[in-house]
Amino acid sequence: MLARGASEKPAKTRGYYCDVYVTNQTGYFIDIYVDGDWAGTAAPWSRTKTSAWPGHTTVFGQSGNITWGPRNYRCGSNQYIDFLMTD
Repeated sequence: MLARGASEKPAKTRGYYCDVYVTNQTGYFIDIYVDGDWAGTAAPWSRTKTSAWPGHTTVFGQSGNITWGPRNYRCGSNQYIDFLMTD
């Protein structure tokens, strides 16, 4: 709640999102990181979606001491990238 007389700053907008499709073709639960930030956990044998800001994007996955990536992408607004993880 804002104090009396205070005004809320408008949200910053940077355009539309870039979709990041994550395909986990392993038996592991894998933590997904997009641009260095945790984006969620991919369940074994699943496909899920997260998002990133348009532009240069880095994606990697980690399960214990096993890693996939990092992989670098260039993704525009309203575009998508596929990040595939296999054994």
